[in-house]
Amino acid sequence: MTALATATWRLSITDALKTGFDRTAANLMASAGFVLVAGFSPLLLPALVVWFSGLGPPVNIAGHQFWRLVCYILMDLLIAYTQLGLLRYSLTLHDRSRVDFRDLASDLAQFLYFLLAHILYSAIVTVGLILFIVPGIVWAVQFQFFGLCIVDQGLGPIDALRRSSEITRGSRWQLFGLNLLTIVIGLFGFLCLVVGLIPAVSIRLVSLARAYRSLTGDKNCINTASE
Repeated sequence: MTALATATWRLSITDALKTGFDRTAANLMASAGFVLVAGFSPLLLPALVVWFSGLGPPVNIAGHQFWRLVCYILMDLLIAYTQLGLLRYSLTLHDRSRVDFRDLASDLAQFLYFLLAHILYSAIVTVGLILFIVPGIVWAVQFQFFGLCIVDQGLGPIDALRRSSEITRGSRWQLFGLNLLTIVIGLFGFLCLVVGLIPAVSIRLVSLARAYRSLTGDKNCINTASE
């Protein structure tokens, strides 16, 4: 097989999107449940902030602001935790075509790895965006699979970012196109009375899981993409 042929089957945008649509459609209720739980549970903490604010003028302004800050920090941590759960969900739905709500749970070590890697990833992309935007987009695609590398391979923060850079080499334009298409699907979903955003999120997650499996050499992905 030639190098060109190898590059062709390593990542197929059509195959990734088809897998995302098929897996989501076959598990629509479970997918909706996962997205709703992961998407809305962090919003409970801002609701607490509003509740605190509605209690009237606080006796201790400093103490009041302290609890608001605590709520926002906890919200950010919960968002990171649910993001990690959704990554596990995407791999599970891709690999087994079924999911369980227990897939949202993560152990502490893995969560800390993900949290640190996410901070590093955000810093890298932010610096890239400051440097005339284009480097930020390139680095966002280059390192985007750090979370899946942590979930799937148990890598630490630096190793996960390094591994993502390795597997995306030579396929970053395809990944950019896949990301762009899934964002467009999400926008259409939002326009469909917002409700369509729920399956759109699942389609995006599973499509990227398919791309990840293809780039790491999953035989089932290779066989399907080359048919």
